[in-house]
Amino acid sequence: MQKILFNRQKKEEMTDSRRNLKKKVLLIGRLQIMLIALLTIVVFSFGCGGSEESNKGTLQFINNSNNPYSVDINSGDDTFIMDGKSSREITKEAGFYKVDVKQLSGYILYPTEKSYTGTLKKSDKLIFSFP
Repeated sequence: MQKILFNRQKKEEMTDSRRNLKKKVLLIGRLQIMLIALLTIVVFSFGCGGSEESNKGTLQFINNSNNPYSVDINSGDDTFIMDGKSSREITKEAGFYKVDVKQLSGYILYPTEKSYTGTLKKSDKLIFSFP
């Protein structure tokens, strides 16, 4: 009789420990799913363009001359021609910019060439006025 009681107790203990183990495994599984969901939310919140727009500013170019000028941003990143007495705005990432301008016509011996530098901060406007 004692042997039967001992075996029954053993089985109950094993059943209880199996139940506890199953509960722990289910809890760990749920925690893993919640962690994956949380990480997914964080990645999509910070990695899908939310911060890209906020890190941009405006570069403004003003040609005060009657003559056209070529404008070169960061040695070829962006190049365009501006007519005389015109202005132009471009949205760019915040950072350091070097702008080279060169007069295209209306000069006697040599074209006017100038270089400008500046740091664009997010949501700010950096103005390059030439010549």
